[in-house]
Amino acid sequence: MNPLLVATIAGLLTALFWGTGDYLSARSAKKFSPIEINFAISVVDLLLAGLVIGFSGIAIPTLHQIGSIVLGSTLITAAYLVFVKALSSGVVGIIVPLANSYALVTIVLSVVFLNQIFSYVQFGAMGIIILGAAVLSYEKNTQNLTLKELHYETMLAIVAAVTWGVAFFVLNPITQEISWQSLVVVAYIYSFIMALALLLLAHRRKTVAAIKRTLSRKLVLLTATVGALGGITLYIGSDYSTGIVIPAVLSSIGPLVASAWAAVLDHERIGAVKRAGAVLVVAGIVWLNLG
Repeated sequence: MNPLLVATIAGLLTALFWGTGDYLSARSAKKFSPIEINFAISVVDLLLAGLVIGFSGIAIPTLHQIGSIVLGSTLITAAYLVFVKALSSGVVGIIVPLANSYALVTIVLSVVFLNQIFSYVQFGAMGIIILGAAVLSYEKNTQNLTLKELHYETMLAIVAAVTWGVAFFVLNPITQEISWQSLVVVAYIYSFIMALALLLLAHRRKTVAAIKRTLSRKLVLLTATVGALGGITLYIGSDYSTGIVIPAVLSSIGPLVASAWAAVLDHERIGAVKRAGAVLVVAGIVWLNLG
């Protein structure tokens, strides 16, 4: 199968899972702390890592590769914690799209430091996709609040975007050096250890109670499941295509998925600007694959 098509399919599936996860995270963030939600995700990640080992096994990465995976996973966890914190008090319509602009950071860093080469058509198509996501974010600000009025939550969203972007930049070379199975297993086992350590630090003597409370909530577990599936899809697509950049760009249209869920379940109005953003995203995807 064409590597670009593989990257496109993987990116779209990742956007579906992560967009759904963003919608569910916005709901979970009102009831649970970022550390508790992150722990639930890490538990599901660990179960998936066990399934991968059981069905396919893995080749042990080198220490250098493990170090890169650990760094990338640490950054991804940090970004998600900041993202959920922003969702707990910020306007979802601004926080989600801003945080999902991470692809810009990954593209710039990959071109400058990894000498990754894209054609003018690919640059143009990716630019249109990101522009479409930005247009979607503008329409979702239904309260007409300025970024200055939401400076704290807005800054958190930007920090999350930059951190995610750097994380994918760190992981980009690794996706071409080892199998997606090895990457997933190392990343998910480490993420679980880190999430458990954070939970112990946050709750100390009440850690067991926090674990029971978190893992007994269907909403949190559903959020964790779709998030974990999105990560696996991204890594598989990166392994069988040309790297993590194009799947990451396409995954950044997750706000379109979150908006669709909000329209269906919360009866949120889909206005003309949102529709225009969706058209731009679709046009960019088509151009990326036909150019």
